[in-house]
Amino acid sequence: MHRIRAVAYHTSMNTCVWIKAAEEDMYGALRGHLLARLLALFKIRDHTKHDTVHRLADVHYMSVVNQGGPSDIHGLIPVQLSHFTQEFTIVDIGTILSLAHLIPELDRHWLVDNHIDLRTFNEI
Repeated sequence: MHRIRAVAYHTSMNTCVWIKAAEEDMYGALRGHLLARLLALFKIRDHTKHDTVHRLADVHYMSVVNQGGPSDIHGLIPVQLSHFTQEFTIVDIGTILSLAHLIPELDRHWLVDNHIDLRTFNEI
């Protein structure tokens, strides 16, 4: 019998986060970072392995539009909810870098607001 216990902490469905997903040469101007909607935070404690604790997040990835290049019109980077991934993905909480600021554009489309956050401005 396995002794694994999970505790979930639900978040707002509108919380968006930056995730380090690849090397810097990926996703154009986003330089290896992807955006995701944060659905829940949870931890799993495995009592069979010396009380090992895994802190995880349930996310829905967004995909870059135009290979991650900024728009010619306003200079912001468009993103959309990914149609290629599952509705949610479990990731280690350590891959989440920070909150993200997005501007709604169309249904399931946003613009990365890299001007509101100095750290994001310097990254992109």
